[in-house]
Amino acid sequence: MKQLLTYSFFFVFSHGICRAEAPVNDDREAAISISPGAQIAGDLTEATLEAGEQAENEFVAKSVWYEWTPAVDGRWEWRVTSDNAAIWAVVYRVGEGGQPEFVAPSGFYQSEYDRDNPNEYPGSRGTRFQAVGGVSYLFQVQSYNTPRETFTATLQAAGPGPAADDFSSAAPLSGTPTRLAIEFQGAALQSGEPPSKFPTSVWRTWEVPITGFWNFSMYGVDQDAIDVWRGDSLAELDSALVAGGPEVGGPTVVRGAVGEILRVRLLSDSDSERYLTIKPTTPGDMFENAIDLGAVSEPEYDRSFADPVTLELDEAPDEDGSQWFAWEVPQKGVYEFRTSVPYPPGNGFNVYPRSEARLRIYEGEKMDELKSVVSIPTGVTRTVERYLLQEGQKLKIRVSVESPQGFFGGELFGKGVQSEVRFWTKFMGLPPSNDDFSNAADFGEKSLRCHHRDQHCLDL
Repeated sequence: MKQLLTYSFFFVFSHGICRAEAPVNDDREAAISISPGAQIAGDLTEATLEAGEQAENEFVAKSVWYEWTPAVDGRWEWRVTSDNAAIWAVVYRVGEGGQPEFVAPSGFYQSEYDRDNPNEYPGSRGTRFQAVGGVSYLFQVQSYNTPRETFTATLQAAGPGPAADDFSSAAPLSGTPTRLAIEFQGAALQSGEPPSKFPTSVWRTWEVPITGFWNFSMYGVDQDAIDVWRGDSLAELDSALVAGGPEVGGPTVVRGAVGEILRVRLLSDSDSERYLTIKPTTPGDMFENAIDLGAVSEPEYDRSFADPVTLELDEAPDEDGSQWFAWEVPQKGVYEFRTSVPYPPGNGFNVYPRSEARLRIYEGEKMDELKSVVSIPTGVTRTVERYLLQEGQKLKIRVSVESPQGFFGGELFGKGVQSEVRFWTKFMGLPPSNDDFSNAADFGEKSLRCHHRDQHCLDL
């Protein structure tokens, strides 16, 4: 009898658990039609992702869809509020063949609703966009795989954006501004504007005062990016990007000719005010203006990146910034390379994590033709490596640093973040005749005495 009760309990318990059905608008093809101004109650608890569905990042596990077609052109705001901050509100337009075309990403910004209702949950997500009459738009709400996920969404008309929100109304920048305030309140991506992972943008124009390399940077409390373009219309910009790009954040370096007019797009993840600075770039920030180390046998470099250094469009985006040096090897021999990254002055071990650096040495005169010679990573302790170099080798040395805060030489929530990089080169002499495998020496009747400190062996 006891065994029968056990089986009966298992049957009732196991069959009593029923997984709820997915929401009716779980798939894009089943998007629910909505109207502006309506409060939309949604539930992502049992939602899923379709195969190949666009997502904010690799952690997104569920989404639902909505659809709307405006009658006329206008500025709109798609806003989602939830008790879970890991939620995103994304906008697409319906393109050829019914496929979604990305319009605007989700962002942390204070919408007009948030400003009128300051006591509500501050983690609202949303985005603004410029709609074209007669074009259908898709609205996607995404989230992580949390146990319970309800939200409220609203599509509403957005007020006017800041001055210079559009490409055609770009305001000119005068001279070389220092911490110039940039207003993003109410800004949106323009219809036809190049795509970006940032939801708000404003435009400026800048006339290059002197031929050379220029550093553009913005500081504030949220993430940002700067794109610099050549071109007189939005249609020309895709093939005229000078620096930056849709996945690039932080400072940007541009090589400009005197009198040239550049189009500057300033992007932000929120409505927070930003501060723009334009100044001559740090020496060696770009491959073209690599610092010449001179005809020295043991070059070394020790500096603090007080000014931001950046990555060029053709550089691998594995760090936050880099600096280039040029050196011609004076004589054949073994050279020892040492690198280190000290902790920021006055910050100690428990305030900021240590930056990570890498020293790479290449041969080649063009960035897209470089051949790797040496690659030295730097972690908690300094790294020592030895390499055989030939007389007359023309080398390009690249020192790069990854800031643990995701910012490089800039400001993080009002605090200065300073990174230092040091590298040394020491000439160790000619290698022994049996340095190569093919020239392995025969011991014969000899014995060897090796000194651990200098790693040299003597015949006895």
